[in-house]
Amino acid sequence: MGPFPNQEEAIREASRCIDCQCMECAKACAFIAHYKRYPKLYLREIYNNLSIALGNHTSNTLINSCALCSQCEVVCPNGLDLGKAIQSARNRMVKTGKMPPTAFEFAVDDMRQANSEHSFFFRHEPETSSSRYLFFPGCQLGASAPDTVQKTYEWLTETLDGGVAFMHGCCGVMARWAGEEELYEKTQNALKEAWEALGKPQIITACPTCHKTLLESIDGEIKDIWHILLEKGVPAIEKPLPLTMHDACGARYMNDTREAVRAILKNLGCEVHEPGYTQDRTPCCGYGGLVQFSNTEVAKELTEFCIRDIDETRLTYCMGCRDRFSKAGARAVHLLELIFEGEKEVRKAPGYSLRQDNREWLKRRMLSELWKETQQEVIRLKLTYDDDLGELLEERLILEEDVRKVITDSLESDCFIEEKKTGLRIAHKQIGNVTYWVYFTPEDEGYRVRRAYSHRMEIL
Repeated sequence: MGPFPNQEEAIREASRCIDCQCMECAKACAFIAHYKRYPKLYLREIYNNLSIALGNHTSNTLINSCALCSQCEVVCPNGLDLGKAIQSARNRMVKTGKMPPTAFEFAVDDMRQANSEHSFFFRHEPETSSSRYLFFPGCQLGASAPDTVQKTYEWLTETLDGGVAFMHGCCGVMARWAGEEELYEKTQNALKEAWEALGKPQIITACPTCHKTLLESIDGEIKDIWHILLEKGVPAIEKPLPLTMHDACGARYMNDTREAVRAILKNLGCEVHEPGYTQDRTPCCGYGGLVQFSNTEVAKELTEFCIRDIDETRLTYCMGCRDRFSKAGARAVHLLELIFEGEKEVRKAPGYSLRQDNREWLKRRMLSELWKETQQEVIRLKLTYDDDLGELLEERLILEEDVRKVITDSLESDCFIEEKKTGLRIAHKQIGNVTYWVYFTPEDEGYRVRRAYSHRMEIL
């Protein structure tokens, strides 16, 4: 399907489900079930929403609530893919200024952090000047499990001949999902330039979405790490586990990847169970399409659909899936964690602030330990707060770094309100398009945060 929509294309796409009554897509997808419509009505609503010249675009929330995972295309007898129409709609809304900047701004800023000088880097294997391979773990693996990233890379350098380069960053899919096509192309070009600077080595990915995304800009060979593990021999684990498989929706059209993962688990001696929707019919965990930022209710329903009625550990090979399940209270493990972390206690998913800290810490540690490059010590303002406030900051998408900026700026400018009786200080600062308010008091060598909130506003 070409750029969507014009009336002719909308009619043609809707005609594929003109007699649709089976609702197989609604049975398989929590997003479609949530809005309780027939697929052709979604297409009509998308088209009508984009056709509005003046007035409110009432279907923006619906358009921003799809995981863009293409499960509907696989389960639909006629192959209707709502995600393609919705992705095209997002692209057009951004281009015409009809997409509210609040929808995906946090996620896109997180992508920028992953590709900033604080987190992004690439190097040839230590003590080498050329590379046959390049390991690209993706931004979410490093954000959630930095130890696993380093252990996986060290295994690759010990196992493969010819040099294994390393690149830490985001493939750019966040920008694509957000409809930011120009930013997506800019990100792809930057990654391509870095790859070319390394001599165009064969890329080894650990994320199916990265694999699929990089194929669009890289004209070299790209291979999943799962195939490397199978070829070279999977390291043994201490205790095989009974596991329920959850395929990554990014691997929906990657049958070889899905089968390689199952072959690895068989070699490890794990008993693997398949849920009702599996392989290419697997639903999205709620991470895809940035739904967790644009519609938390639908994202939660997507996650719960994946983990319902399953008591044993969910095995994933996408860190987005693993952390979504963990946040929902389910036991989940990433395949690389299972292989390289052994019998460690299943960890909780880190919050947004810790994810960014992990990326930066991974860069500093790897450059220091593996490449012996001196790293400047990072000194940060010490913050303490209660667990309840930590959960609220996570829910409100307020990063610790934003809180630090507010407090630091208020102290440097001596611009804050202070309650004489309690010593409570109140300060605000605009960061980007958002103004943050922080209530804090001095404590030990840092500050205790009592309250924090934000609004998209400018104070003149």
